[in-house]
Amino acid sequence: MQTDSASLALGLLETRGYTGLIAATDAATKTAGVEVHSIARATGGLVLVALVGDVASVQVAVAAGLERAQAMGSPISAHVIARPDDQVWKSLGFAAPEEKGRSPFVASAQPNTKEDDLDALPVRALRHMARSLPVGLTGRQISNASRDQILSAIRAARSQK
Repeated sequence: MQTDSASLALGLLETRGYTGLIAATDAATKTAGVEVHSIARATGGLVLVALVGDVASVQVAVAAGLERAQAMGSPISAHVIARPDDQVWKSLGFAAPEEKGRSPFVASAQPNTKEDDLDALPVRALRHMARSLPVGLTGRQISNASRDQILSAIRAARSQK
């Protein structure tokens, strides 16, 4: 999905429990052209999904997701941030929108990242990169691996290319 960086939005849906969140996410992604960036778990059974796309699509998707969550009795909150600041994108592991030739909702940990840049990446971005490379680890192993284990696996996969 390519879009003008000036019209990007971040949509957030929070529910109590995974079932409501998955149903809300399904409705959101089927309704509008958005991408799921992440699903995060908080305390007390609260879970959050972050959706990215153009402003209009994210607004429609969040509304559809909220409606589905309400039907299941699990909504907590929903919010759309139109054109978030670059620091927000970077904190989520996205490339900054002003970086020419890069889609902001593609994690900044792309396989072509320079070796020196790996140490500066957040663990979330390293995990994303590890999942896109043949590192010899399952998704669960990547999720449970330490930063050093992920870095070693990525470097080993790159040296085999």
